Amino acid sequence: MTALRVWTVWTATCVLWSTVWLAIKIGVSSTPPLTVAWVRLAIALAVLVPVAAARSQLRPPSLTNLRMLAVSGLLLLGLNYACVFWASQYLPSALVAVIQSATPVAGMLLGTAWGVERATREKTVALLIGMAGVGVICAPRLSAQESPHVVLAFVAALLSVLCVAAGYVFVKASGHHLSPTTVITWQMIAGGVPLAIAALVLEGSPFAVPWTRSALAATVYLALAGSVCAFWLNYWLLQRMPASALLLMGVVETPLAAMLGRIVLGERLGGWTWAGTMIVLAATGMMIRASRRSNKKPGTPCPGAESSGLV
Repeated sequence: MTALRVWTVWTATCVLWSTVWLAIKIGVSSTPPLTVAWVRLAIALAVLVPVAAARSQLRPPSLTNLRMLAVSGLLLLGLNYACVFWASQYLPSALVAVIQSATPVAGMLLGTAWGVERATREKTVALLIGMAGVGVICAPRLSAQESPHVVLAFVAALLSVLCVAAGYVFVKASGHHLSPTTVITWQMIAGGVPLAIAALVLEGSPFAVPWTRSALAATVYLALAGSVCAFWLNYWLLQRMPASALLLMGVVETPLAAMLGRIVLGERLGGWTWAGTMIVLAATGMMIRASRRSNKKPGTPCPGAESSGLV
């Protein structure tokens, strides 16, 4: 029953994350990207800080933990957000999700190097198949000639992949004993402060930039659904499954994000997209089976992990 609950939460979180790319695209369509990113974190912190304080989870952690949270927060919520939000100005929401699906591969490799992940043959095959499916989805667009801004956007999106993978593996290696609320709150502070400074310097005051109703609604949604709910669920899951299985969400989100982009923004889908979707889903099934067979089984906390107490 515990394993079933873990994978049920995994599925729900995956669906939630798939909507984030569309919201980012809507937000940056009329408002500067760094401004949307840091305002998102500011709104999320306005919700999280009172909750963390009420549960006595806002106290500064030890110096070692504080260093871990600062580094991972800068990677996940500073550099990653800056790259993704900027790239989303020039790339379709589905394509940004496609590029982000490379995080399981990077996560498995970095996790193996840090000694927190076992790169079994079945996991490796599943990840390669998943990436092949992603390649089938995006190959037609990558074959076209693109503008310099689009090329730079691809580079920024790929850089964000490395930031996400390193951030999650770093937390997995040294921060699994902390509660999700503590981790999220301090990471948002660590990543949000430099992001806000950069936005204020490069884009000006958030009160002086244009805000449409759709951009404001998208930013609030990103803060509450993406930053508060999804991140909390991510860290709840990170205590109970391998990092590569968690990061496989980046692959599964791709077809869901593509469908949302088509429905809401009219981003075109074709036969290659649906073919790639089937490949990705097959890879997901393989990864789930491989994770259940590994020594770190879903539903069993990693050594030293403690329950967050948040049910």
